[in-house]
Amino acid sequence: FAKGKYVYGLATSYYKKGLYDIAFETFNKALTFNPNIPQSYYMMGLISFNKKNLDQTVQYWTKYVQLTQNISKKQKIEEILSKINKTIIDDKLRKEEEERRKRELLEQLQRELEDKNSDTKTLEEYKINKNKDTSEDFEFVE
Repeated sequence: FAKGKYVYGLATSYYKKGLYDIAFETFNKALTFNPNIPQSYYMMGLISFNKKNLDQTVQYWTKYVQLTQNISKKQKIEEILSKINKTIIDDKLRKEEEERRKRELLEQLQRELEDKNSDTKTLEEYKINKNKDTSEDFEFVE
């Protein structure tokens, strides 16, 4: 377990130097030596949060909340997790609504096109019909 604490310290140094990707991997490595270092989960969640990876943030901070003994920090993180989860749900609902609107618009456009071009159902039919029309024009030129 001492090796886990040492690797955690190394990861903290990388983080302080702004080497966030290396720090993230090193925090993760610390957990292979000691999976009960709550601060590693906290820091990995923080790095994920700063990269706007909210799903990963929730994953790591949830684990942090389970392991930490720091009650005040635990409560703050739980509040933040609640807000993040609400944001994730709101974003998902917004995206679903956008997709529904796109589908409806496409269906409406397709119906309008079908109404306007009832003679021509497909692009291939359109090409065939257009070629017939132009070939008839050439026959008159003789």
